[in-house]
Amino acid sequence: MPTFARNLSLAILLLLAFLTAAVGGLAWLQKETLRLQADAVAAKRAQFVKAIEMLQRDPQTWDETFQHDLGALLGGTVTLTQRRTSPPPRQLAPLESCHLTIRFPETTDGMPGSFSPRPPSAG
Repeated sequence: MPTFARNLSLAILLLLAFLTAAVGGLAWLQKETLRLQADAVAAKRAQFVKAIEMLQRDPQTWDETFQHDLGALLGGTVTLTQRRTSPPPRQLAPLESCHLTIRFPETTDGMPGSFSPRPPSAG
């Protein structure tokens, strides 16, 4: 076999081996990405289930420790302030008489994030 044909066949074999390894690595990375995403979703789901369980407590009984624990669970700072207006004569839902603010650390765009849920509307 001439030297040129031997070198060409060796180069083609090496190229095929490289392409096989690259495609195999890509398939593995996609599989791992899906697995990691599923794990992250499951962890967030469990985190929010625990937060919802914690929120069953009456807001008037939230002390600083409870707010700190809830903020640590959600990855932010939880602040609960009483409303200054007098409540209407109808029966209030627990969070209607308070204002809940959750502040998160700076987001990727450099702006601080916050979340203030609106109280349920009457009607």
